[in-house]
Amino acid sequence: MSVQMQQAAYESGLMSATYHERLVADIKGVVQQAGINETYVWTSMRKHCGSDEVKYVSNIKLHAEREDPIFGMAYVGKISGSAVNDRMMAIAGACLRSYINAKVMTLQEVIDAMKSGLMPSPTVLLIPNFFLGRGDGGHIADWEVSSLIGLLYKRQQEGKQTVLYVSDWAGMKAQYGQVFEDHIAGNKFVKITSHMTKE
Repeated sequence: MSVQMQQAAYESGLMSATYHERLVADIKGVVQQAGINETYVWTSMRKHCGSDEVKYVSNIKLHAEREDPIFGMAYVGKISGSAVNDRMMAIAGACLRSYINAKVMTLQEVIDAMKSGLMPSPTVLLIPNFFLGRGDGGHIADWEVSSLIGLLYKRQQEGKQTVLYVSDWAGMKAQYGQVFEDHIAGNKFVKITSHMTKE
């Protein structure tokens, strides 16, 4: 990582040499575990994300403890501005700066991990291709759909946050079933749609 980027992070107050000493000492291992590029730790999430996303992340430790708890955030449809994958890595980077265990995983990685019994359980799990329409290459087997809703339920029970991208809401309902729409459509997930832009 460039010295200039690190210097800028310290000068802007985004990072603190004292507070983030432990994070920086193992930065390579931390970002590898999180599934993101190191750049996203050294730059503000505001570069890719809008005010609704920033608000969600700013209160992320409190969401599950609210009277009306929130268990995640869902991007729905075509999102303007930065790509969803960049947005999710920026969110993960912000979480890491707050010492919150976050991990970005593709849907395929999630399914493979569940199949092998090695599914991690980060405080914040981000899946940038949770549902893609068939035209975008999205399709999973019926048993995988069942495992997936089980994962979402388990994370809700544990009070953990899950961030998802759904390219086609109607397509998700048709392929994954009503139970997914019921779980994500309620007020338990913050929705980010195409009309929301960067600050």
